[in-house]
Amino acid sequence: MSPLSSPRATPSAPSTPPRELAAAFLDRLDDLPRAGWIAVGRRLLADPAGHASRQAAAAALTAAIAEQGLVVAAWRLRDAVETAAQLASAGCLPHGGRRGALAPCTASERRALEAARLAAERAVLALLVHRWLSAEDYARLVSPFAAERLAPVALQPG
Repeated sequence: MSPLSSPRATPSAPSTPPRELAAAFLDRLDDLPRAGWIAVGRRLLADPAGHASRQAAAAALTAAIAEQGLVVAAWRLRDAVETAAQLASAGCLPHGGRRGALAPCTASERRALEAARLAAERAVLALLVHRWLSAEDYARLVSPFAAERLAPVALQPG
């Protein structure tokens, strides 16, 4: 369960507290198989044109976290994402080694996993501070996971 513990619901209403939105995202992220992580990462890596807008949204995200005094909560969420990413990438060793039941990852898959991990960090943090982000920045930060339905793509300011 996530560091912000919540029941295993799929909240999407703007009235849902941000910590519950983040916790639900983490719970679903824990269930995302390695192939799902790789798919997210590959979509991001295939869209270099979107990189600049995602970077700008990430800057707004960082500012909102600092302005709202949520640095410790953000650190905990990043740690939970790192744990989920490590579990999903079990068996992916840089030198083709093998651990667990999954086949080792290729270099391309490792790059995709890393891109997905960074996107997951940004998505969960966007859920935490969505009230202080523009709708466009929020959407840019959570949209990498839209196909996996892990986070509501649009939220009303609450």
